[in-house]
Amino acid sequence: MAVFYGVLAAIAFGTNDWSAMRARRGATSRQVVATGLAGAGALMIVVALIWPGDWNTRSVLIGAASGLGACTALSLITWAFSVAPMGVGSPANAVVSSSIPVMWDVINGRPLGGWAIVGVSIGIMAVLMTSYAPGGEGRTILGLLLGAASGLAIGSAFVVMSYADRDSGVWPVAAQRTTGFAVLALLALARRETVFAPIGPKLWLGPRLISILSAQCAAIGVVALLAGYRTGQLAPTGIASSQSAAVGVVLAAMFDQQRLRWWQTIGLTFAALGVALMAV
Repeated sequence: MAVFYGVLAAIAFGTNDWSAMRARRGATSRQVVATGLAGAGALMIVVALIWPGDWNTRSVLIGAASGLGACTALSLITWAFSVAPMGVGSPANAVVSSSIPVMWDVINGRPLGGWAIVGVSIGIMAVLMTSYAPGGEGRTILGLLLGAASGLAIGSAFVVMSYADRDSGVWPVAAQRTTGFAVLALLALARRETVFAPIGPKLWLGPRLISILSAQCAAIGVVALLAGYRTGQLAPTGIASSQSAAVGVVLAAMFDQQRLRWWQTIGLTFAALGVALMAV
């Protein structure tokens, strides 16, 4: 079940990555993330009230702490998508974020098997292949670094989230989303900037609505990850969720005409193979 939850999270996160990139065309990275976190936080509070689970102060505080990493990660990956193709930032984010639970399992006395070590090596190769793009493809190095930094932040945030009590329902997720919004809103107000993404000339195609809908996908992904982590298996859940790279890049190629060169296609294949081997 851990891998199933991870795959569900991958689909949700990949869809979020792609739609957030589209929202970024009419708003700043901070506006897109803040708007999305506000909408997702409101939804998760409603879900928490009807979802089986008890309010638990410790778990809510854990969710809030996780929210600091989540808002940082979302801001970084949205920025990455604005400066480089999705095939650069997304795989880097996926490989780094999936490695964090694996390393945490190792630290806690659950060492990697032989296949997992092979998977890590293939994953690194995948990052190198997908990150290379000739001139005219955007600021590749910056996109790669932002994607990797985002992966470090979100991987750490989800490890923290795994310590929430099993009977707390989705309250930790609600706390994570609302805390992330609060941080970004205070930062925007301190700089006298607009908190929310603009509505745009067309409501249904505007940055604000796209940001909100995008964040609902991310919230679903977080719930799936939390369910997977509650099975006690951090590594398989986190690794399976890193397939979000493939989901996001494929959506960008299908709907945004972002060209995937042959080595990037091979790199995506290696990324899928690498995370699959790490889950063996």
